[in-house]
Formats: sequence, structure tokens, C-alpha cells
Amino acid sequence: MICKANSRGIELARLCAGSDEMLRIGKADNHIHFHLGKRRIASRLLTGIYPDYSAVLPKENFNRFTVGRGMITPAIKRVSLMAEDRLRAIRMEIGEGEMRISSECCGIGEDGETIPIAYDGDRITAGFNAAYLNDFFHAIEEEEEVLFEFKDGKTQAQINVHTADHDRLVEIVMLLLLS
Repeated sequence: MICKANSRGIELARLCAGSDEMLRIGKADNHIHFHLGKRRIASRLLTGIYPDYSAVLPKENFNRFTVGRGMITPAIKRVSLMAEDRLRAIRMEIGEGEMRISSECCGIGEDGETIPIAYDGDRITAGFNAAYLNDFFHAIEEEEEVLFEFKDGKTQAQINVHTADHDRLVEIVMLLLLS
């Protein structure tokens, strides 16, 4: 399953978690409606042929490592507090046995954390928008191992996780070019 959390889905999950009321689901024309108590969420249904997403999945990402969601998520959140507001850029330096996550804000300072990983490939430095990573990790409820796949530090990265429900969540993240 390919999943991208959107604001309606996150809101619906939050409402359901905080309520004992029955969730009612309805469909009309090209919309789906969710009713929970006095709250109603509507979303437009898409029609047509779903594009072949496998065409955008990178084919040559041979540099791979896994890291526990419980280790990387709080590190990214902490480090991104020091990132510039506009790009929310964080830097990942991946090397033998470790990943260093860092950010800096001109005139204020910098922050960084190092996480141990099982990796012995080429050294890679990549820039990410921390908000995109945080969105992906927020969509994962379980404490799963997350697989990062890179070709290099200049092309897109692929992030995968297999959940306890046997779903596969995949995100393709364009890298930021860092100076």
C-alpha cells in the first residue's frame, strides 16, 4: 500500500481516537463523508486510472541502511528546531556505522545528533526538508525499522517501512542541495 497522510486523514484519526461515538461513513456522487457526533469531514474521490507509481521509484538506490523509528523520529524533531524556517533543511551525513543529523540557523546557532546504524557503503551527505520526514514518521504508528535507500546525496531518496499489518509505506523524498 502506498500511503501519504493528508490533513483530512490525520484529522479523522485524531477525532476517532478521542471519541466513543460511532463513525458513520457515507458516499454521494464523487465525495465521501465521515460523520462522528456533530463533526463531519468530506473528501473528494478521485476518478480515472491511477498512475503507475512504480515508474517514479528509484531503480539504482544501492546504498541502504535501516534505523529504528523510535531513534530517528525524535532526533529529527529536535534537530529541526534549529533549522531555518523557510526550507526546514536538515543535513544527514551517512557513513560507516553512523548517521549524523544536523541543522543550523544563521546568526542563532546549530544542532546535531549522531545515531548508530548498520551501514558500510559510500559516504553520503544529503539535505532534507524535515517537515516531509516528520510527516512520514507521523503516519507510522508502530515502532518499526525504517529502510533508507540512496543512490547518492544528489538524487531522491526512498524511505520504506513494513508495518505490523503487513502494509508497505513508501515515500520518495527529493533531496535539498546543500551548500
